[in-house]
Amino acid sequence: MLLKEDLSLSQTDRPNCSSCIGADVFDPIHIRLVEDDECAEIFPEFIEFLYTERVKLDLKNVWPFIRLGKKYDVEDLVLTCTTFIRQRIGSMPFGIALIEIMQKAKYEKSTVGIVQCVMHRLCKELFSGPAYTTVLLRMDVGILCDVLRTNDVIVTSEYDLFTRLKPKLDALEATGEGRQVLRLLSLLRLTHMSPSQLRELNSTKYMTMIRETFPGYFERALWIKAYKADEFKEELPIKIEKRREETRDLKMRGRRIPRHARDGFDCNVQYQGYAISDGYLWDFDQVFE
Repeated sequence: MLLKEDLSLSQTDRPNCSSCIGADVFDPIHIRLVEDDECAEIFPEFIEFLYTERVKLDLKNVWPFIRLGKKYDVEDLVLTCTTFIRQRIGSMPFGIALIEIMQKAKYEKSTVGIVQCVMHRLCKELFSGPAYTTVLLRMDVGILCDVLRTNDVIVTSEYDLFTRLKPKLDALEATGEGRQVLRLLSLLRLTHMSPSQLRELNSTKYMTMIRETFPGYFERALWIKAYKADEFKEELPIKIEKRREETRDLKMRGRRIPRHARDGFDCNVQYQGYAISDGYLWDFDQVFE
């Protein structure tokens, strides 16, 4: 079988029925289907699945099988493939292969479950275990931002998260991708760093970028630190980000710690020389509109 997309036959390709009267056989008809190279290579196995509902999968051929299943509306094949990938995600070691699965599955509607499975592992392991510098350097910035926005990301501390992100920030800056650097910096929760950690952060070049792009962000963190040290810390009159679920919280799984609120300030306040006003735009995309 030759592979091409157009199934229509030209007049020259059609068998001459008048000449076939009384003949024992008809001339063979070649059907041509257009597929990319990966799909063309496994197309015989795809046809076999239609008859036997059996297929041999691996992490290389599963993606063209998904594309063929979606194109020809073979839901059983798509389900078989996505189930296979989800099972592999749970057992495979944390590393580049996991990120590659995420990047291939992110933009496919039929692979939402796969994205959720990978996201679960990224939130649980990316910032709380060993330093996965190679993984971070290979990660798409959009995916990394998605991880930092989720409710379940676990960190050792907010400053440790920054130190782990720093190689990624340095690599992006070296290639002139300053906008991507700012996307990541905008998701740091400075209000949950200690004063000494804020002092360390203030000595880096990235604090200059934060101050220029998000005016008042650093001062807001200092103000909140000072106010929370008071005996009236429970009366804090503004909404602030919730603390990430840190590794020390894993013994207290009774409640979920949600991600930070993005509502900015509820009122205009001045405290210890810092003017705090509402209307801050903490969402990166809004800042640049």
